[in-house]
Amino acid sequence: MQVLLEMYVPYYAHLPTPGNRALARELALLQHTVDNVIAFKRARLKQCDASSEGDLLTQLMQAEDAHSPGKPLFSDRELRDNTLTFMAAGHETTSTALSWALYLLAQHPSVVATLRQEIATHLQPPLEGSGSEGEVRSQPGTRANNQPLCDGRAA
Repeated sequence: MQVLLEMYVPYYAHLPTPGNRALARELALLQHTVDNVIAFKRARLKQCDASSEGDLLTQLMQAEDAHSPGKPLFSDRELRDNTLTFMAAGHETTSTALSWALYLLAQHPSVVATLRQEIATHLQPPLEGSGSEGEVRSQPGTRANNQPLCDGRAA
């Protein structure tokens, strides 16, 4: 129904309907949250050696305009918009890939058997106990171990 309304009422998305108001509130909350993350990251980069930060947001924040050296390539709004785009795109592609992988596994039981055998052969058995943060961090292969904080202490 809403699709039909949007097709025939050009400014339907701008009308103050309950759904449009709820969408605007949720979008504002999401934008505010990402703005806070950007502000936190900017403050962290001022305190720490920026070369140790390898995430995408840091890379975008450190990018400079080729025509104006020293000038950031992206404004805070562009950083926010790009971050939201990456979040949406990453979520959608990951969930789609996982859905298809599970569907195909369900169609091919022999592949599932081979996969289970590989998992049993190459992965460690589950941790005993509750799987507390300390137990998980101590496992080889987890990125959580050995990640330093700004002051050099282990996380």
